Amino acid sequence: QHNAMHPDIDDYLIKPATLAALAQAIEAAIRMPGAAAEAAHLPASESDGEATILDLNVLRELVGNDPAVHAEVLDAYQRSLHQATFELQSCSLRGDIAAVASIAHRVKSSSRAVGAVEFGELCAELEKAALVANGSLAQDLIVLFLTDVDALLAEIESLTGSR
Repeated sequence: QHNAMHPDIDDYLIKPATLAALAQAIEAAIRMPGAAAEAAHLPASESDGEATILDLNVLRELVGNDPAVHAEVLDAYQRSLHQATFELQSCSLRGDIAAVASIAHRVKSSSRAVGAVEFGELCAELEKAALVANGSLAQDLIVLFLTDVDALLAEIESLTGSR
């Protein structure tokens, strides 16, 4: 597999990764030249005391400190949230609980990756409820999802200036 990797890729993890493997990969990345210098330039928070939905430090850890890259990632995430919200509403109306679980799983992962950690946790709960076919709880969580996704999309819009 190593020979098939892109020349710019230093290493990889296969999902699901163990905590030990993840810790080892993080340690290796930290030892990379320039990583410590880049991390030292990251501001602690941009919230100025306000509660925010997105923790941009999570995004910085994933893609670095380039605002253009942040905007590109958040724009793609925003588009995927719009699509997932539409799909979730449609599946909910059809009573397709398996599809609800799949959508929640997908949004959970991407939300956690960009720093929408609490929203990712809501998606994890929705996924669990759908997987055990608890329709009543899943419907309650879908209502929370729809409420919270509006606030999340608004914060992304304020950060990127896109709709």
